[in-house]
Amino acid sequence: MGATEFENVIFSLNSIEAFSELKKECGDTDGYSGTIAEKESYIMVEMPSRVSVEQAVNWIYNASYVIDCCEEERPAAIRMFESKCPDQHRGWVKRYARKYSDKFGPALCIRWNEGQSREWKKGSRFQGKRGNVYTFIGIASC
Repeated sequence: MGATEFENVIFSLNSIEAFSELKKECGDTDGYSGTIAEKESYIMVEMPSRVSVEQAVNWIYNASYVIDCCEEERPAAIRMFESKCPDQHRGWVKRYARKYSDKFGPALCIRWNEGQSREWKKGSRFQGKRGNVYTFIGIASC
């Protein structure tokens, strides 16, 4: 069987409730839905300061491609990753990319910082409510 990427953004009081809600939204699956429903757990990504969620997700995607691509494409994939991800972040990005690339492993969860959460909630039904914004990413079997 194959695998596909998923990315979910959710507002919740905590990451445990967020993960549970996302899995519930997916409903029962046959084990090959390609969604977060296939994940049994998640791990929190420890975000360095001044790195946006968008940057982190893109760097992890690019690093995972280096891991998963064929030999012929690897030199170009490495060059692309290194051109996009600054030297000081490559270590942690590669560590999370290995976890991200495991279709049977845990999902990755990124908690948005206060500024990003406030901006996301502005003008939405969540404005003024207590809670955080989380992004869950991963690869799941399909």
